Amino acid sequence: MFDKLAQAARNNTQDMLDCTDRSAEETALAYSGSDRFLGVSQIKSADAEAYMADRTIVSYDFNRHGTQIEYTAADGTAHLWYPGNERILHGRWKVERQEKSTEACFAYGKNTHNPQTGHEGAGFECGPFKKAQYFDVDSVQGDAFGLAASQGSVKPLPDQAVKPYVPSCLPFVKPYRTNGKSPIEHLLEDLGKAS
Repeated sequence: MFDKLAQAARNNTQDMLDCTDRSAEETALAYSGSDRFLGVSQIKSADAEAYMADRTIVSYDFNRHGTQIEYTAADGTAHLWYPGNERILHGRWKVERQEKSTEACFAYGKNTHNPQTGHEGAGFECGPFKKAQYFDVDSVQGDAFGLAASQGSVKPLPDQAVKPYVPSCLPFVKPYRTNGKSPIEHLLEDLGKAS
């Protein structure tokens, strides 16, 4: 099993495998969303919900979506700034406990399409919470980018927007800082959202 996952990781996340301190097995476990990666048997749904409620999360997937910025409100609404989009996607989020993992689930409306997974429509798309957290490069409480209130057009988010502010090896020790600033602080300045 690990050989298959490791090969998939090599094919899809070469930047992550360039790290000399991580084995292919560790990378494959992390990429698959396995709770084993962090040495825990499972993540409680309540802990995942507490982490996500009222939080802005910046994630970065080297070879898929690129940079994504999302605000997950305590009321279960989700607001996603997806690379290239000229509007913020407004939807919903929830956490579910499955047999082997805690899942983070998102739904963005009937006319939406996830180009990476092929998921279409208003139904929830779920994936391992640990995998989602693995690609989170920074997070803060509150709606740092004002995504929930955004109703009109926005400047499209560059897919590599956060890349200069993170190491090429995931996971890394958080908070990660360059020039004394977190990735979110850099992005707020770069994207003209700093107060």
